Amino acid sequence: MKIKKSVLTEIVRKVIKEKNFDAEKFPFPKADTSGKYAKYVAKAGRPEADGDAEDDKVEADTTFEAPASKLNPSQKEIKLGQALGMAVSMIGKLPGPFKDGPGGDLGAVISKDNYIMDGHHRWAASIFSEGPQISLGGTQIQMGGEDLVKVLALMGDAFHPGERKDPSTHNIMTATADDVNNFVNKFVEEGIGEFVDAETAKRVLEERFGGIEKAKTHFISQLEHIQKDPPSWAKSRDKMPVLEPKVKEPEKVANAMRAGEVDVYSPYAKGEEEAEEPANRRDSSWAGLSTKKWERKK
Repeated sequence: MKIKKSVLTEIVRKVIKEKNFDAEKFPFPKADTSGKYAKYVAKAGRPEADGDAEDDKVEADTTFEAPASKLNPSQKEIKLGQALGMAVSMIGKLPGPFKDGPGGDLGAVISKDNYIMDGHHRWAASIFSEGPQISLGGTQIQMGGEDLVKVLALMGDAFHPGERKDPSTHNIMTATADDVNNFVNKFVEEGIGEFVDAETAKRVLEERFGGIEKAKTHFISQLEHIQKDPPSWAKSRDKMPVLEPKVKEPEKVANAMRAGEVDVYSPYAKGEEEAEEPANRRDSSWAGLSTKKWERKK
C-alpha cells in the first residue's frame, strides 16, 4: 500500500513536534509571580513570533467524556472533607453548583493520557456519590500529563500571576475508614460549612442510603476507587496551577492551544518581555495579555 507523500510528511511532522517540547521553557512548579513571561509565551506561538504557523497547534476536545474510573489524579492531595461535603450536595441535588447531581462536566482540563489537571474534588465526590462508573466530562488536550501540567501552570500565571491552590488537609489519598466516619458524623451534627445545615445533611443521607451508618459504609467502599497512586511527576496541591471554570479559562486555554497561539513546541520565539501586540492580531478572549515585538529565534 502506497502512502501519499503529503500524509507521510504530516506524520513525520507530528512525531518531530512531539519530541521538541522543551520543559525548561515552562518552569513549573516555580510560579511566574509577575505574569510577564507567562503572558509572552501565551501568545508567542503565533507565526509572526516563532516563524511557524503550524508547529504549536495542539488538538483539544471540549466534549470529552469518560467513566470516572478511567481518569487519574495528577496531584498528591485531595481534601477528604471537601469531597465528601460535595458528594452530599450532589446526592441531595441541593441548591448551588451541584444542583444537577453527580457526574457531568468537571470544568477542567484532562490530558491525552487521562490525567485530571484540575477538578479533583468533583471527580472524587462523584465517585463517592455514584461509584467509579459515573460519567464525567472535561476539555481533553492532546498532550501527556507530565508536559501539559507545565503548560497549564504557565497559562494560569498568564491569567492570575503566581496563584496556586491552598494546601490540602485530611488527604483522601491516605484517608482511613475512621476518617470518613468522623467527617460524616461532623456533617450530621454540625452541618457542612455555611451551605448545608446538619438537618439537611442527615435527611439527604438517610433518604439515599436508608441510614447514616449505611451511608458511611457506602463512602468507605468507594475509597479504593479514588486512592490511586499519583504519577511520579505529580506535585503537592499548593504547587498545582489554577484555571477558573467560572470564567471559562479551561476553554480559553484549549482554544489558544488549538489555534497554535501558545509557544509549546520548537521553534520557539526569542525573547520573554512584554510589549504591544500587533493591532490586527488582538483577541478579546485574551484581553490583558500583551507581548513583546516578535523576534524569531534563529
